[in-house]
Amino acid sequence: MKAYDEVFRDCQYIHGFTEEDVQKFLDLANVFSGMNVLDAMCGNGVLSKELIKIKGINLSLLDKSENQLKAAKKQIKNAKFYAESILKTTFEDEKFDKLLQNQHH
Repeated sequence: MKAYDEVFRDCQYIHGFTEEDVQKFLDLANVFSGMNVLDAMCGNGVLSKELIKIKGINLSLLDKSENQLKAAKKQIKNAKFYAESILKTTFEDEKFDKLLQNQHH
């Protein structure tokens, strides 16, 4: 995991996407109040930073990089954070209405 953390240590935004692109993505995702939402492979939380503005959602962020989650925690309050792989999670009983993935590689 250290290599991943080192490579993405200074990543500040989704590679190649603008703020407008992120907003279009969120509009298409159709997330609304009352939903349980997982931002999988959240990176530094660029999507979650916008998602958390939707009042009444329960937001969880997942990323295998501790450094990325630290960056996300600085920007996002009132969310759950999971430092683990999407391939093996610990939230077996947790149910999500939406799973969003910020895949940029």
